[in-house]
Amino acid sequence: MFKEYTQYDAIALAALVNAGEVSAKEVLDAAVYQANTLNPKLNAIIHRFDERAYHAAQAGLPSGIFNGVPYLLKDLSFSFADEPITMGSRSVNIISESDSEIVKRMKATGVNTFGKTNTPEFGLIITTEPKAHGATHNPFKKGYSSGGSSGGSAASVASGIVPMAGAGDGGGSIRFPAAWCGVFGLKPSRGRNPIGPKFGEGWEGAVADHVITRSVRDSAAMLDATNGAEIGAPYVIAPPDGTFLQAAMRAPRQLTIALHQQPLIANTVVDKEVLAVLEQTAKQLEAMGHRVIHAEPNINIEQFWHDFMVVV
Repeated sequence: MFKEYTQYDAIALAALVNAGEVSAKEVLDAAVYQANTLNPKLNAIIHRFDERAYHAAQAGLPSGIFNGVPYLLKDLSFSFADEPITMGSRSVNIISESDSEIVKRMKATGVNTFGKTNTPEFGLIITTEPKAHGATHNPFKKGYSSGGSSGGSAASVASGIVPMAGAGDGGGSIRFPAAWCGVFGLKPSRGRNPIGPKFGEGWEGAVADHVITRSVRDSAAMLDATNGAEIGAPYVIAPPDGTFLQAAMRAPRQLTIALHQQPLIANTVVDKEVLAVLEQTAKQLEAMGHRVIHAEPNINIEQFWHDFMVVV
């Protein structure tokens, strides 16, 4: 048993595999053990295909930056050939005919996918508790939410089942669960990652697929591997200046950060504990050398929700 499995991020695990210190099968054994031990309590993974992953480990995975790293995909927009998508709904059970473009690019990094993670029905709310599969629990406290809509992926990473997992974000679906589970989540800019070939965009460009990770560098390295327009993309954005992994390694310059405390739901009172954590975060950022300013934009809440529902 590879007992040190949870101590490494994805890049470090792949380095061990490439150096011959552990095999892809041994790393997958560790992930499967973690899943078998933890998932009954978390309900983060709702579909498994372990045998397929073991076959891939034995046959040989692409020797990319994540060679041999166990991986999971969110059960919403990622099409993985011959495996189902339910989108968290009792009315959906689609067997994917082929890989979506971003899955092809993720596979090329060497990740070894062995399952799909839980999501709210159609990814529409910020907590993962669909009637189709049941609630995903926060790894730090049973009965508390893991966030959504990428709640299953965030719980899988935070608990140590995998070092990173596929996720997607339209209105916070990477950022909410990453924050609630204490892991790293980045929503890429519109058009940075592909979402085809069956779709050109989602929610008028608001939807972006990427990953939730244990480390910043894993997120950056995966974005290096997946970014770029696909054939038929509705728009093309400028490529990055250098690599995202190089950018993640640089010390940050001083930033000016706005602290916004106004809720986006009318007549809502923000919990005192949440406000206290926000203030604590602001002080920590200032201690790191950044400039924090309090900013409350004049938002027309009613118009915001009207426009949001039109998009949905």
